[in-house]
Amino acid sequence: MLDRNMKHIYFNPSCTLELYRPQYGIEIYRYLQSIFPYIKIHDVCCRKPPRLPEGSVIVNVCTGCDMRWRTLYEGVDTISFYEILDTYGLFPYPDYQNSVMTIHDSCPVKSNPHLYDVVRHLLDRMNIKIIESDFCREKSLCCGNPLLREGKEEAGRAMLRKSAESLPVDDVLVYCISCMKVLAQAGKHTHLLLDLLMGNPSDPGEGKMGKAWYLSLKEYQKKH
Repeated sequence: MLDRNMKHIYFNPSCTLELYRPQYGIEIYRYLQSIFPYIKIHDVCCRKPPRLPEGSVIVNVCTGCDMRWRTLYEGVDTISFYEILDTYGLFPYPDYQNSVMTIHDSCPVKSNPHLYDVVRHLLDRMNIKIIESDFCREKSLCCGNPLLREGKEEAGRAMLRKSAESLPVDDVLVYCISCMKVLAQAGKHTHLLLDLLMGNPSDPGEGKMGKAWYLSLKEYQKKH
């Protein structure tokens, strides 16, 4: 467990969340302040050195950020917001009354497999019944987003179809915004974990997908 009074703890809302629903970053930060009074905002992109004092901890809400800060940079540590929810304090979990969903586990989580269980704990607290895919956790299939982002449309679409076909029901829980957007294009009804926690329906079209979305991400990353 983290020391509630630690001085070098930071929250980074991530480029995807800032472009999708920036108000969540504010709400999450306020919640984190109730647990860690010295927490500060950190807005340096995970693709760049974090420029923080040695021993700092970054709270993340993005599986890609989690993977990069966990594996690329020395002297800093990172923890998912979902891990904090699973460990500290109280949170007003909505009740979804035994709604049935399957889970698409994001590729970067393979660097932090503890998060697989954390996500499932949170769904249980919201009364969501899970039907697991044969391709879950470390066996999860890539949604195709990395290829689509590189402009490799045909290969990306083929990977997307394979991933979507591996999911046993159409209501799919995701905890990556890009996965949410891409799998929705394959006809899946995607539910972002943060939206569920906040009591809001997900909108894969919000912020739009395609070249405009990827260009917006690149622009954000350049500025941060």
